[in-house]
Amino acid sequence: MLTILTDIAQRFDLARKTGKWVGPCPKCGGSATSDKFNLRDDGGFKCYACDFKGDIITWLREMDGKSCPEAHEAANLECRSVSSCPAAGSCRLGNGTGATRRPARSARTVTPPIAAKEKALSVAKTDQPEEAWLRWANNLVAPAAAELQKQKAVLTWLADRGIDGAAVVRFGLGWQAKNGNVVRASIGLPIEDGKETLWIPVGLMIWIHNQDGSIHRLRIRRPSWAREKFLPKRKYEWIKGSGKAPMVIRPKGPSRGVVVIEAELDAMAVAAAHQEVTVVALGTVVTPLTTEIKAEIDASPVILLALDADPGKDCKPGAGPAAIAAWCNAFRQAKFWPVPAGKDPGDYVKSHSGNLHAWVEAGLIPQIKAPEAPAHDAMSSPVGSPMGGKGVDNTATPDPASDYQIVTLTDGREIHVVADEALWKKLAEAGKLVFSENEMKRLQVAMSDCSEDERQGMINAVLDVKAVFSGAYIRRGGDPVTVGVFA
Repeated sequence: MLTILTDIAQRFDLARKTGKWVGPCPKCGGSATSDKFNLRDDGGFKCYACDFKGDIITWLREMDGKSCPEAHEAANLECRSVSSCPAAGSCRLGNGTGATRRPARSARTVTPPIAAKEKALSVAKTDQPEEAWLRWANNLVAPAAAELQKQKAVLTWLADRGIDGAAVVRFGLGWQAKNGNVVRASIGLPIEDGKETLWIPVGLMIWIHNQDGSIHRLRIRRPSWAREKFLPKRKYEWIKGSGKAPMVIRPKGPSRGVVVIEAELDAMAVAAAHQEVTVVALGTVVTPLTTEIKAEIDASPVILLALDADPGKDCKPGAGPAAIAAWCNAFRQAKFWPVPAGKDPGDYVKSHSGNLHAWVEAGLIPQIKAPEAPAHDAMSSPVGSPMGGKGVDNTATPDPASDYQIVTLTDGREIHVVADEALWKKLAEAGKLVFSENEMKRLQVAMSDCSEDERQGMINAVLDVKAVFSGAYIRRGGDPVTVGVFA
């Protein structure tokens, strides 16, 4: 349950307080400093400004769209109130008779709002465009980019969805001013269905590039007024002759994680908002990866899946949940990470004034920042110390600026990581969450074979102990972790 509660806190910007999380209500809203909504460690929640309240099962059913059995399985809780459950007659956890059984514990929980059968992630080779097609496409880039600068309404629409003028230039967006045709043979394409020309519709030109900068694909987003006149359901037109690999936007420096999104424009908005992540836009949730892109993603420390989890319409299952399950099955570090509000990142910015940088940052491994050097006293290391030594005299004055880091967690708490025993003891006595480098290594050993959910649970458990016992330190990293406390 701890993972579920942590996920809720991150999604709705709840701050950690003793035994609970507090913040603005996910139902009735509130300011960034509001504390009317309380989420307790036992899963119970209540808003003191509206009537939104219940337990973790209520939350999973009402907010995440799970059925009663799915909610109990996700929370790993027995179905204790079969008589009042709307699925009492068919609930598989109650056997339809009121007899309960404990749901099986799963090593991995996929968290989109409906259950989905895991399938293998598609991986395929993709052909590169023909030389004639590339020459034609390259000649379109500059004129289309210049034409887009004349389309003030389109530029405003893009800016409202998180793609400002700098991002428009960075990603090479363009505008096809009118419907046109190109002779297929002139760009290396064969005649198809008796047609010698290829239709190029009016609309926003979205270019996808290879890692070397060459053009790989052209996709055009048709404006609503054009769709009203012709082919109303065809919002995007993939231009034949293009390659089929997904868009990958890489940061200039090291990547802290991968964000996987469906639409290219949403990917551009995320990449513009957060400069330290790799963003992958599939185009459709069923688009296969190349072997190279899959290997690049697999090397990432965290994968945030912002794919559409729509369950489908007319009793037909949607493709999103199955795709999310496939990603989580293929990558252990993958997790479902929808925007806090709206249907996609662009909508989150436009309709909900959402902060894409904060949303992405909340899902990444916390960054380490260098602190100012605090005051400290010289002390001796105790026997069996957090530094790994035994009775080592450490009376020399340490230099905390050179061996001191602060890790800021997504919930705002700070972890102090030090290499000096005296400084460790000083910070612990001051009530700080302090770890030695040896403790961090022991914790890494303990988490080496854990799932992501298990790692997060172990970290939170250790932090809770240190918050209560300021002298607690990790004596051994294994299963279980052994924690010692100074007398």
